[in-house]
Amino acid sequence: MDFQLVLDQINAELRPLLGTGGKVASYFPALARVSPLQFGIALRTCAGETAQAGDSAVPFSIQSMSKVFSLTLAIRTLDEALWDRIGREPSGSPFNSLVHWKASAGSRGTPSSMPAPSRSRTGSSARRTRCPSCCAC
Repeated sequence: MDFQLVLDQINAELRPLLGTGGKVASYFPALARVSPLQFGIALRTCAGETAQAGDSAVPFSIQSMSKVFSLTLAIRTLDEALWDRIGREPSGSPFNSLVHWKASAGSRGTPSSMPAPSRSRTGSSARRTRCPSCCAC
């Protein structure tokens, strides 16, 4: 598959839409500084093939996207046992409880989909693993 061609097509299709809807998140300064006219996409396959398009070389803050990477590494380490460690607020309520959502909505507008205690537990679990052998990290 020609990944470069696919990413170039995605970039060409989305580029005219930049800045036409939504707004840049302002609750983190690093996000507030990002131009709504930027779009970048990149990939690296396990075989080492890379492709990139648009503003992919522009540095950016990954913020909450890092949760996905931490979770993936933690799952590799602990498998199903990971779920015994995450998914609850300090109150003991499930993180997606409506009670929690109503209580936190006034302070931030929307609750986090992965609460701070779960992020911490996931991150500490992820630190026990190594990069997968398919990557040249």
